[in-house]
This record gives sequence, C-alpha cells and structure tokens, in this order.
Amino acid sequence: MVHVEPGRSGTPTARIGSHTLVSRYDPRREALRFVQDRLAHAAPRVVVVLGEVLGYLTEAIRTMHPEATVVAVYYSAETVVHSVATPDALWHPDLGLPLKAFLERSLPEEYLEAVEALEWAPASRAFPVPAEQARGQLRAVIQRLSAGAITASYFAPRWFRNAVVNYLCISTFANLQIEPETAVVIAASGPSLNHYIPALEQVRDRILLWALPSAVLPLRSAGIVPDLVIATDGGVYAAEHLEALRGRAVPVAMPLTAGRGIWRSGSPVVPLCQGGIVETAISELIRPPAVALPPNGTVAGSALELALRFGPRSVTFVGLDLCSDDIRLHARPHAYEHYYRRAESRLSPYLLFQFAAAEPLERISTRARRSRALETYATWFSERVSRCATPVYRVPPAAAAVKGMIALETLETGPSAQDTGLRAATPEHAAARGRATAQGRFSPGDFLPGRSEPRSASPESSPRRHTQMQTRCVSAAPLAERKAGVDRLLAAWRAAAANLDNLAASRLEGPLDDTERLLARELARYLTPQLFRRCTVASSEHKRRTLLREARERLLGELDHVRRWLR
Repeated sequence: MVHVEPGRSGTPTARIGSHTLVSRYDPRREALRFVQDRLAHAAPRVVVVLGEVLGYLTEAIRTMHPEATVVAVYYSAETVVHSVATPDALWHPDLGLPLKAFLERSLPEEYLEAVEALEWAPASRAFPVPAEQARGQLRAVIQRLSAGAITASYFAPRWFRNAVVNYLCISTFANLQIEPETAVVIAASGPSLNHYIPALEQVRDRILLWALPSAVLPLRSAGIVPDLVIATDGGVYAAEHLEALRGRAVPVAMPLTAGRGIWRSGSPVVPLCQGGIVETAISELIRPPAVALPPNGTVAGSALELALRFGPRSVTFVGLDLCSDDIRLHARPHAYEHYYRRAESRLSPYLLFQFAAAEPLERISTRARRSRALETYATWFSERVSRCATPVYRVPPAAAAVKGMIALETLETGPSAQDTGLRAATPEHAAARGRATAQGRFSPGDFLPGRSEPRSASPESSPRRHTQMQTRCVSAAPLAERKAGVDRLLAAWRAAAANLDNLAASRLEGPLDDTERLLARELARYLTPQLFRRCTVASSEHKRRTLLREARERLLGELDHVRRWLR
C-alpha cells in the first residue's frame, strides 16, 4: 500500500513501507534535476513518463518544455489524487483500459521522431512487474507505429497512383453479402498450409473459404477455388498472386490503393476503404459504396476485420503460422518462385536464396524463425481476438503462439470445433496417424483435422457456399465519367496544395476552419508523411516553412504527374 504524507518542505511525498518513491526533502528539486539531466538537449513534442508518482515529473517537464505533451503512466492509482500536476494524458491500473490501447491513443504517429520516454527508477523498483510490462508495451507501440510510418513514407505516392489507376481500370464492382452466423475459413500462406490442403479438400463444400493472395496459387494447384480473395498489398508484383484466378470470376476484396493489374484476372472487385484523404475521396465515387475497414499492417488482419463485420459464427485461419518452417517462409508453389528459378545457377541454387531470406530471422524454436514484423502481427492478433466475441480458431497451433486464438489440434471433437467445418484432431486421430505413417500405409496428411477416415474415403458433400455468400455485381460508370470525376478531385487538390506553404506552422495540428487549408494539411500528411512529421517537430518557424515549401513542391509534382498521365 502506498502511503502519502507531507515531506520536510511541506510538499507531499510517497513511500511503500520503508521504500521512498520520491525525495522526503525536496521532491520538486529532485524531479527538476532528473528532467534537466535527461532532456537538456532535446526538443520533445511528447514525453512519456513511466512510473509517475505525484506529478512532480510532469511539473518539471512543463517547466522545461511547456509546448510538450505529457503522457504519464502511474503504477498505482492511490497517488493520482495527490498529484501536484495533471498530465495531458494519464493511465493507472484502475482505469479499466489496457495500457497498450492507451499508449496507441496518446502517441500520434506524426510525432514519433520527437517522442522521449522517462522512467522513474524508484517506482520501477517498487513495482517491478508493472514496470516491466509498461516498458514492453511502450516498446511494442513505438515499433508498430514506426513500422507504419516507414511503410507510409515509402508507399504513399504508389498508393495514390494505384487508387487513380484502379478506379479507372476496374470495370466491375461487387457488393458483398454474407449470411449471419456463417463459419468463415481463411487460408493464409504459412508453410503449414500445404499440409492442410487435403483437409480443406474434404470439407470444401461445407465451408465458406476465403484466401489471402499468396495462398491462391497453392489452393489452385490442388484444384481448390476460394469464394473470396482479400488483397491489400500495393506493391508492383502484388497482382501476380491472382493470375491463377483468370477466368474464374472469384471476387477480390481490396482497397483501391492495392496493387494495379488485378482487373486482368476478370474478377469483380469488392471495394474496401482503409481511410486516408485520397482513398476516401476516390472511394466515394464508387457504387456500391466501399466497405470501411481500419488500416492494418497485414492482409490477414484486414481479412479478420472484414469477416467480423458480417457477424460470423466463427473465423478459422489455416496456415497463419506467423513464423517460418526452417528456411521455408511461405506455402508452395509461390507466385514469385519463377523469378528465383531464373536467377539460380550451380553456385547460387534456389535453396541459397531461401536461406538468405530466412537466416536473419530470430530463431524461436528448433525449426521456427520469426521476424520483428511477424512478432508485431502476433501481438496485434492477440489483442484483437481478446476484444472479439466471435471465436477465432487457428490450424495448426504453430510455434509462434497467439494468445486468444483456439488451436484446433488441442480440442476434442465438439460443438466449438464443428462450428468451423474443420474437426479438431483427437488423440485417437494422432495415434492412428502415427501408426499408419510408421507402417508406411498412409502419408502424414491422411489424418489431418477434418478427416476421420484415410484419404481414400469419399468426402461428405453438402454444397452450401453459394447461399452463404452472395455478390451483386455492378458495372462501373463510363470511362469518360470516371476520368472527369478524378480530374475534378485532382484540380481541387492542386489548388489546395499550392497554398500549403501559407499554412502557419501553428496550424499543422488541431482544428481548421478553412476547408482549403484543412485539405492541404491532410494531403501533406497523406502524400508526404515524412516531410509532414519533420514539419510538426521542427525547432524553428523558419525551418517549418522551408519544409512546408518542400512538401508543396512534392505534392504539386505528384499531382501534375497523375494529371498528365490521365490526359
């Protein structure tokens, strides 16, 4: 229990037993010295205090950096009411909000380059477990936001061009309708997908099967056609994953910022909108309206969000390994394999390329390796599933654990497993699989979840997927009308961007009454995110205006490039 009592100088102090959390003599002076030592040569926009006790650190930060936002994490709620200063945002264990959610809400992505973290050591020693958790949560949030910022900085111009080109070239859009209480199975492209394809074959007619782009080719190689493909990658080669769908008219759910060329497969497009001024404005020109989804760092996360929008009975991931199988990073065959095959030689075989890609990854078990990005995705899935009322299953339980996802191989056959359409592997199945494999009579895939008989048995058939999911196709507007709509948007954006350098640095944040200036700010935030972040944290007005002029020139250049292509 924390005891708060007056100190020698009359200001409140705090202790736990004989352990003091702040100075008993002059806690204000102690906090000011600490902050001066840590932030003397910094110009922070956001300061995160881990282990704030009585608000002395918050007070000292405001004395040194009055323009900085203070985000304080208290390890005990007992000291909050006695704080001498109130931070801009505070968290304590009794708040009822997860710390990671609080940090994500309190740390703007554009200020990442000017975030400073201070940890108060006496509080960390008094509360070692909460302190360790807070450090890990802050590290995870900053890593995720940094990854998103780097991705946005690199891909923003490409997303913009993709949105324009896709809107003009996609000829058929579709409206997706799914029956409530439908069991959705999502095929991801982890190495384990190859082992579970025979199980999917057996239950194909009883499930609604969605696929991620790099899982399409392995499925089609086994003769399986998914009901829907979800694509979000804006890369140059992203559309190659969907070449296997040519002539199948399988709907593809994608934001307009996804890779160009998907229309060549002849698939109708279910439009998604993940936010951003450009994507939102162009998506509003589409009929039927786009499905709004939160932005996500992985297409598997977007697929889960899309499935949950329709209230399914369950969602099951197959092949969501979130780790490699030794040097195998993906299921096979992979759409990009032929590029490596062309480049291989006697001295540089294909396996060497695989090893070079897998070798830098962190080894988490005898065979499994994982990158930092995959670790971040696993953390996101754990948090998202914990807030989800719909059961989310995972086949198989991989070395990279995801808290909250139910691993089917650990379940007995029962209602929860049958909801997915894939029966869980029982101990009897596992024993039979071991005996049959040892005797050489069956392959390891013969007793995968969903099979109660060897592979030679006739699968049950109950085709229902066409009634579970329906798509109503709508032809796009005439090309001339689409071009005119895009041209109007580009003209309005160019007029706003031309005045970007007139936007006062103090108005880079907060509300704006002027619609044109608001548009200019959001365009700069979306299309030149790195420059925009540098503007918000610049130390002088002159530097901010210089960066704003540079952002204006880049914006105008990008808009003019697209307008020339359009004409």
